Amino acid sequence: MKKYHRKNLFDFVIEIIYTLIESLNKDELFTVLRRNKVETVKVVGLISNIREKSAQFINSQLKEKGVEGLINSHGTILSILYNHDGKITMNEIGKIIGKKKSTLTDLVRKLTELGYITREKSEKDSRVIEISLTEKGWQFKTLFEEISDNLLEKTYKDFTQEEKETLVLLLNKIRKNYQK
Repeated sequence: MKKYHRKNLFDFVIEIIYTLIESLNKDELFTVLRRNKVETVKVVGLISNIREKSAQFINSQLKEKGVEGLINSHGTILSILYNHDGKITMNEIGKIIGKKKSTLTDLVRKLTELGYITREKSEKDSRVIEISLTEKGWQFKTLFEEISDNLLEKTYKDFTQEEKETLVLLLNKIRKNYQK
């Protein structure tokens, strides 16, 4: 196994990733983990910190660009709508984002108040609520994509393509552990 100079936790995570890539030898990986005494709290704390910092970045980008009322949490719903031709049911959004119904309802209500979406009962089934982008919602897409690109650029600064792919693979593996 190659030795990597570690200055901080980020370098340690990169060492784990390289260990996985280079050898896929679980014994070596566990040796690295034991040697560095990685605790769940540190990993979860790191993920939480990254989430917080990315939310702050998005919110500052929105403010800098003069967008009022929107926060980072609204971006998930807008992204889903952009990827579903501007129309999807509340139930489908809930399945995709996995948030509590009350949280989703609050986010949708605020987006409706701000004029980015509409919320209407389905003509086919009155129990189903359909969410659709408004003209304002569609017009926001260009700025949304710009902010998203800025976020990804900041997130993946100094990453190789292989490191990006490995990180996404490992994060999805963690997420799946919580979906079981």
